[in-house]
Amino acid sequence: MDSGLLLSIVMPVYNAENYIDKAVESVLSQSYRSIELILVNDCSTDGSGKKCEAWADRDERVRVFHLDENSGAGRARNFGIEKATGTYLTFVDSDDEIDRNLYETLFDLCGGKQYDAVVWGMTERYYNDKGEAVSENYVTVEDAFYESAREVRKKVIDLEKKTLFGYQCNHLYKLNIVKEHDILFRPCHLYEDYFFNLSYIEYVSSMAVSSCTGYFYNKRMNQSLTKQFVADYFQLSRKRIKSMAEAYKRWGMFDSKVKNILGQRYLRYYFSALMRNNDPKSEMNCAGKRKWVKKSLEDPFYLEVVRECDAGSLYLKILQKMMKLHFISGCLLFGKALYIVRTKLPGIYAEKGQIH
Repeated sequence: MDSGLLLSIVMPVYNAENYIDKAVESVLSQSYRSIELILVNDCSTDGSGKKCEAWADRDERVRVFHLDENSGAGRARNFGIEKATGTYLTFVDSDDEIDRNLYETLFDLCGGKQYDAVVWGMTERYYNDKGEAVSENYVTVEDAFYESAREVRKKVIDLEKKTLFGYQCNHLYKLNIVKEHDILFRPCHLYEDYFFNLSYIEYVSSMAVSSCTGYFYNKRMNQSLTKQFVADYFQLSRKRIKSMAEAYKRWGMFDSKVKNILGQRYLRYYFSALMRNNDPKSEMNCAGKRKWVKKSLEDPFYLEVVRECDAGSLYLKILQKMMKLHFISGCLLFGKALYIVRTKLPGIYAEKGQIH
């Protein structure tokens, strides 16, 4: 099936010569043929740029642009948005892959209706330090259609709970909405995709959701965010949760369900922050860690969404209980234990679907 609608696929490329061929091939072999693939080479220092040009020579649907200076994936995507000409816009990362029937499946689901947004599931592939795929995790939701802004907004919190709202690679966007409202990826160490989506959803009046898991998100040990230190990790994570709470308040939909889900997400990020505070790069001594926990427990937003939420898993219930009791030493010990497991025994630790 080919609806005739041109789909613009933007792929930022930076030092991906070991993966880009599989990524590009998976896009160009789509059963849905009405596509343009925009490769944005973000000043790669390996052979990625030459591989991009080689693909453009082989397929007229490929357009290649080379940036003058390295500016990050978000800005590379913004450049791709500027060059896109399709009715719909989506993104694929240069180290991921997609099922050959992905876009045909999505357009078939829509049945000829041009929804403002289309969202689908993902297959998370986990690789060990030898580059071998060791497991897969399917993140999915049921097929559904939402025909009003209120229905769409009501569904957003469910997508967030499933960890599917915060990605750009599992969304189809109407390009005219993106350009008309100047929706761009803003410079941010984390969650660029999430904030882009939260801006976009403000203008969405219809949405289709697909159970399809045809996007393969490759999670490699050497690329794990938990191996990178981000100084403002918790501040950004808190901003992510708070921005969604503010959106639901603005929409008049901040009910107990929304508060509970956001509380759970807050706890997960808090647990991860406790772990990251033990990284030597944090330069936090024992007194500094204790002060951090004490201050966080006095945060009005924590008191609003976390104290009374259903924590869900056992380890989050334990953490929540210690936070309620202001058992600072227990919180610190919890974070230290997780850090030891994560760094010394990475084979035991897995964060599938937990922190996004």
